Formats: sequence, structure tokens, C-alpha cells
Amino acid sequence: MNSRLLAVDRTPRDVPRFGFPSLSKMKDAAGKILSAVLERIGRYPAVAGL
Repeated sequence: MNSRLLAVDRTPRDVPRFGFPSLSKMKDAAGKILSAVLERIGRYPAVAGL
């Protein structure tokens, strides 16, 4: 099995309650984090093992 670990430098502010007023807002926040992660992978592909 081949697995990779990707670290995000942002932590949820309120993990137990998530702090999102709707699923749409949560999806928007996740999209922003994913975009940042993909940008970092593009910048440092060797670190990501790509």
C-alpha cells in the first residue's frame, strides 16, 4: 500500500461544533484549504513524493 501524508497549516477553530452555519459554508472552507494544499504540492512536488 502506498500512502502519503499532507500537512495543512490551519486547524479548525472549534472542532467539537465545527463552527459552520451550513454545509455549503463548510464545503467552501474545505475547497479553500484544498486549493492551498494543491498549490503547495505544485511548489514542492518532491516533498509530496510526486
